[in-house]
Amino acid sequence: MSKALDKVDHAKLLKRLHQYGITGKLHDWFRSYLQGRKQQVTVLGATSREQPVTSGVPQGSLLGPIMFLLFVDDLPNTIKTSRVSCYADDTNIFKSIDSTTDCNALQSDLNDLVSWSESYGLIFNQSKCKYQRITRKRTPIQHSYTINETPLESCDTEKDHGVWVSSNLTSDKQVINQCAKANKLLGFVRRASRYIQNTQTRRTLYLSIVRCHLGYATQVWSPQSIGLLKRVENVQHRATKLILKLPFRCDVTYKSRLQLTNLILARIFGHSVFL
Repeated sequence: MSKALDKVDHAKLLKRLHQYGITGKLHDWFRSYLQGRKQQVTVLGATSREQPVTSGVPQGSLLGPIMFLLFVDDLPNTIKTSRVSCYADDTNIFKSIDSTTDCNALQSDLNDLVSWSESYGLIFNQSKCKYQRITRKRTPIQHSYTINETPLESCDTEKDHGVWVSSNLTSDKQVINQCAKANKLLGFVRRASRYIQNTQTRRTLYLSIVRCHLGYATQVWSPQSIGLLKRVENVQHRATKLILKLPFRCDVTYKSRLQLTNLILARIFGHSVFL
């Protein structure tokens, strides 16, 4: 959705809160929280006049995202045959396609989704809307989809909440990107800890800055091949040398370095591969 958090209609949101049983003084509190706000902008010392805020939920607050989720809570009910997953203002619609009838049903659900968004004043950003065909069939069903009669762009890989999803369900791109990010951060840790002698401190820096990226959402993209597994494990190869302040070429085996740094219990995918 395009700038969805800024386009929430206050009257419709207050009505929705009332439907959820928020009435009386609590409802009046929410009304006071949303309405009557003003904003102004200061650029290079020049300040604009105050303007009333007539829509949107306060961003950066705890209540803002919750109220937005309540506002769009009935979105899945508009879809008849497909399934919908929503996270904040990101919306995914998906369906198993076994025939052209399924393709037409998915297009019908997309049309219903557009009608819902227009009635709520939350217009989908068509430049960011894409469709992805996930299959391993040699001859999948070919069909194009539209939003407001505008053809959607087809993509082979797409990033969804920090994880690259490929059309053939391999994790190559995700592993390559995560390893590149981890190696970059490992270089930062190496430069920042140049004068830190304490091994435990360097280990903590690795776990908190680098290792977290290697472990993010691994339930989804855990590597399926030895080659990808080696690529990820190589990051930790270098990390153990950094933690122990060992040279690039050393006689200490990887297994021994894991034991010395106590990283054998902080494995990446539930097991260690000693390469």
